[in-house]
Amino acid sequence: MFVVILGFFGIVQTGVGLDQRTAKLDALYGDNEPDNEKLASQTWTYIEDIVEAAGAGSMLDNIPARDAPDAQIFPDDARLKVLVVGDSHGKDMFNALHQNREASDGLAFVRFVMYVRWPGNQLKALRASPSYAAADVILIAQHYTPEGLARIPAAIEAFKADGKRVIVTGHRAVFRSPSELPIFDWYLRRNGEIADQDVVDRLAYKYEAPGARKDSVRLAEIAKAAGVPYLDVRSLACDDAAKMCELTTPEGKKAMYDDHHWTLAGAAFYGRRAAEAGWFDVIAGD
Repeated sequence: MFVVILGFFGIVQTGVGLDQRTAKLDALYGDNEPDNEKLASQTWTYIEDIVEAAGAGSMLDNIPARDAPDAQIFPDDARLKVLVVGDSHGKDMFNALHQNREASDGLAFVRFVMYVRWPGNQLKALRASPSYAAADVILIAQHYTPEGLARIPAAIEAFKADGKRVIVTGHRAVFRSPSELPIFDWYLRRNGEIADQDVVDRLAYKYEAPGARKDSVRLAEIAKAAGVPYLDVRSLACDDAAKMCELTTPEGKKAMYDDHHWTLAGAAFYGRRAAEAGWFDVIAGD
């Protein structure tokens, strides 16, 4: 039986049918969350905690406080203050490093939003912000576009002129699922189970979009020309020798909530990989 409720906000369906569908999804997903929008929302948790600690409200001048230039501050006792500059990929990178900060020997991380085209007015706002003034290191982590890539070399030189150490990270693996659902969800719902995670990881490698690899080659060249370190993000998930890209954590949690964004669990997993690969030593300049 379904009950249909008409109201100011449209049609809402409730009743036994919806409950049964929810129960089936819960049984199918087990400890995983079926709702990718919920997983996406959770990825703002740590940034919003920092914003709240800084005393910022939920909105500043009609801008979400988490994206405002002065809404995030570093702890005073940090050995080294690292400002992660980027869009939603920068948010994910912040989550990866922040969740593994205990392995970093005193590094602190804050994120500053930068749109994919690296507009001049936003770069100006970055360089005028308190978080930038306090930062020792600028770590660029972006969903790169041709226009943004073209502007990054000049931005690096500006950061260096301000006395900042700069680190460039590559483009992460981006996937093109055969469905509207992410690859993990598509495979699970089609097959009713994931008996062998290697199967999904090989599928992910097959469905990886090639553009990210090309961008990473260009980014490595930009970093080399500027004389700054380059960190390979794609290798945190993908192994070319094995022809696999890992879409779940060792605990079986979904690592991505769409074709290119990391869940909190995924960010923690890829951040552990980064720590094991010596990223924190590179960031610290040790």
